[in-house]
Amino acid sequence: MVAERRFQGRDCSKAFIFICGIIVALCGSFLPAAEQSAASKPARYRVFSLKRISAEQGIKYLAEIGIGTVSQLPKTNTLLVTAGARELIKISAILRLVDAEGLFSIKVICPASEAENLPSNDKIAAEAGDILIGTFFSPPSGDAKAKAIIDVYEDVVMAVAPADRIEEIITAIDRKSVV
Repeated sequence: MVAERRFQGRDCSKAFIFICGIIVALCGSFLPAAEQSAASKPARYRVFSLKRISAEQGIKYLAEIGIGTVSQLPKTNTLLVTAGARELIKISAILRLVDAEGLFSIKVICPASEAENLPSNDKIAAEAGDILIGTFFSPPSGDAKAKAIIDVYEDVVMAVAPADRIEEIITAIDRKSVV
């Protein structure tokens, strides 16, 4: 009977080690998948109906920035945009800004590494006069006739502004920049 208990104990130990080995092997195969899904955030989509600009013009603005995958829905003035969640927020801000009267320009101001040397958007707006300047995550809102966005995208600081005001903004940045 003692020999029988020793035999059962050894079998239980072997079974326990075997089960632990299987669990470790299974968990190990799930880890790369979890890391992979965190690194490659799933793309989302959003539909944007444009009121003042054509779908072709909206596509042109987004292509100039190089953000999202954009297509026009057939026979409509509507864009279907696929991108990550943060990019969709930026795209929404851009399209709300440019879906207005007049043309807009997109200019690279400087590398993102130099952003700390730039004046604040409020200082730029005060220098340029009669313009509201926001960011992708805090777009300009209010009754000002002219609105712009100055923010970092990818590795650059860029401005999205009315075409007739972009040079004023660049000049205001140059005058107020801390070098």
